[in-house]
Amino acid sequence: MALNKTRKPAGRASKRVKRTKNRVKRLLSSREPKIFEDAKNGLCIYNRSSLEGKRAMLDLSLLHPDCGRLTKITTTYYPFLDHERLSPIVTANDRPLVILGTKTKQRPTAITFMRYFENSLLDMFEARITYHIPRQQFKAERPVVGLRPAMIFIGESWEGSEMKVVKSWFLDYFRGEERRSVTVPQYAKWVVTFVAESLKKAKEKERFHMHVYNCRVQSGTSKVALQECGPRISYELCRVQQPSSEMWRRATKRAKYQPEEPKPKDKRVEVTELGETLGRVNVQQQDATEVSSRRFKGLKRGPIKAKNAKDE
Repeated sequence: MALNKTRKPAGRASKRVKRTKNRVKRLLSSREPKIFEDAKNGLCIYNRSSLEGKRAMLDLSLLHPDCGRLTKITTTYYPFLDHERLSPIVTANDRPLVILGTKTKQRPTAITFMRYFENSLLDMFEARITYHIPRQQFKAERPVVGLRPAMIFIGESWEGSEMKVVKSWFLDYFRGEERRSVTVPQYAKWVVTFVAESLKKAKEKERFHMHVYNCRVQSGTSKVALQECGPRISYELCRVQQPSSEMWRRATKRAKYQPEEPKPKDKRVEVTELGETLGRVNVQQQDATEVSSRRFKGLKRGPIKAKNAKDE
């Protein structure tokens, strides 16, 4: 007699749970908040920009170790209107700091500085270049790009809400890799100063100047001499888009610091006065009768007996 097989009621098929690969897990874990964050990469692109704007963007890209070269694109972007169109390029290249060169009738030498977080725009500001001296006109040595410079902000205007966005962006751009221990000769290699002008009128736009210096310790003394190595750029702040409170809270979130527990001291290891490390190894008592030794062919008795028989 055939058994009646129970059938499952017809319905929607159950969704299969996709397993995340180890490579994806490592990528997601690398984007989590860290105590010591990784260095942020930059991206310099332009579509329509004046000659002075291109030269300023080229000098800024050379001051960042992982910014890449200045790239021209065919698509026209208006960051304050459709900034979401740039997010696929930022996500694909993993470059959250963007310098975009634009050219309009009102602002022919304007540059837009953008910062992304979690593949979406965090904040940005637009600045017009009023004065620029390229680094090629300075005879001093070029700064050591890759080491974190000493950042100096001079002026009372940096405490304003709009200038805080500018200050935060440049601190991220010149931050470089996080180093827990740095010697003074490695740190004091170059200095970047930002001087903000004091406003004379209420509706006057903010202006600030950027200077780059090389540090040199004079021979025989402990004095440090500064030598300007360029570039020298003056900006006029045009427009600013500040981050939302929720996104800023998530962007500034830091992981809890958990100090490493000290390893217990091993009593079997000792260090002598000469710096040599000595240790004691505990081995169980061995029975000599059970120890297996290797037997050599020359110790066999067979060939020796045959030789004695021939001699007799």
